[in-house]
Amino acid sequence: MTNFSRRALLGAQPKAARSTLIRGADLLTMDTQLGEMPGTDLLIEDGLITKIGKGLKAPAGAQIIDAKGMILMPGMVDSHRHTWETPFLGELVKTEPKRYSNYIPFNNQRVGVCMTADDVYLGNWLGGTIMIDGGVTSVLDQAHVIHTAEKGDAAGKGLQDSGIGGVFCFQITHSPTYGAGDTLPAAQAAAEFGAGADVAHLAWAKSTRDKYFTDKKAPLRFGIGLSGLSVGPKRTIDNVAWELEQARALSPFLMTLHGHTIMHLEKAGLLGADMHVSHGNGLSDEELAIMAKRGVKLGCSTMGEYAYDQPQIHGRARAAGVSVGIGMDVPVALCHDYFEHTRNSFWSLYRSPQGTKLAEDYTSTDVLAFATSLGAKSLGIGDETGSLTIGKRADLVLLNTGRIGFAMMGSLADRVVNFAHWQDIDSVWVAGTLRKHKGAMIGVDWGMLKKKAHDMQARVIPQAESIIFT
Repeated sequence: MTNFSRRALLGAQPKAARSTLIRGADLLTMDTQLGEMPGTDLLIEDGLITKIGKGLKAPAGAQIIDAKGMILMPGMVDSHRHTWETPFLGELVKTEPKRYSNYIPFNNQRVGVCMTADDVYLGNWLGGTIMIDGGVTSVLDQAHVIHTAEKGDAAGKGLQDSGIGGVFCFQITHSPTYGAGDTLPAAQAAAEFGAGADVAHLAWAKSTRDKYFTDKKAPLRFGIGLSGLSVGPKRTIDNVAWELEQARALSPFLMTLHGHTIMHLEKAGLLGADMHVSHGNGLSDEELAIMAKRGVKLGCSTMGEYAYDQPQIHGRARAAGVSVGIGMDVPVALCHDYFEHTRNSFWSLYRSPQGTKLAEDYTSTDVLAFATSLGAKSLGIGDETGSLTIGKRADLVLLNTGRIGFAMMGSLADRVVNFAHWQDIDSVWVAGTLRKHKGAMIGVDWGMLKKKAHDMQARVIPQAESIIFT
């Protein structure tokens, strides 16, 4: 499939210890029954949290981590990201709005089209690895870069090989008929990008699922990226129903879409708990109530949506009973410190009078929930991860609190939400496997990866610029 392989990208392979005892940490559990537990031990066995308490006895042969004075919290959850963009970080930035306004024509309709399967593999592997380094252990990845069967395999395998959990959503749309050096009408490129699902993509999705996603208990599940499911002069509700029927026939764990067509889907009886909406700005209170009733989930890009005409919706969605999380959305353009995105989930509430009112009753724990416990629910994995709870997957982040700017006062949630940064992460576990320790990723050569990303940029960007839209 690809010249890249996980073996070529990693040094020493990280392996899960059969058991790990984390001693004396201050536990920020995000479990409403447990709360915050200072100076407490946590035991990991076979990838799961099996015991929480003081003075736990280490099983024979257990790895022991001395975490006194450190904060142990759940791994964070990104509810909406296009991971493949990661190698092009900085090519477009939101602090230059005129340049960023070209995001879809340049990023999706040019850069993505010019990427090879090798490039897509590296993009998703690198993106997943960077997320783990930054304390994100689960992601909903909407891979809207799949133009061939090979790219589909590469996207799924690359994210899986990075070791991150969550849902890989195979995009079943976009079949560009052009490539580097071609000239075509901008309207044609836009129409191809915005088209509904097609038979070829559906077959590719099934193939990728059957190759890499047969283990129903694996941390990373198989999902589907839908079209926007919009209904209009060129697309009837019957077309939309066909796409959903075909997608559901693939038994995806979750289906995600960019779109706000809740009323159309509700009237046609097409909504379900297997659906996840990205962004959703502008959804009415009535639509949110319908989503809560049907179990439809939501991912909000709180930082990226500041520039949108309508304010971020996560506060209203939560109040309506919708399982809602936050996400980076566009790694090409935004800060990769996920604590910054978590903080933005609070500050962005103040963009609307209704959000301002909601914010009055928030606590720091409520804010952190968007990136942990509630975020996990937005991916349909709230029973598996998102809190330090016995029986849940050991997706954990251990924070070093020694930095002078890391507050010593306040609750654990106060300290993390307001003062923690990427640089404070000492250790990260995904499903019990220690991926980062003492501030360094295990077996990852960042210098080598930066060179591979730079080489990709030097080749793909000129190719993308050679595509002319008229």
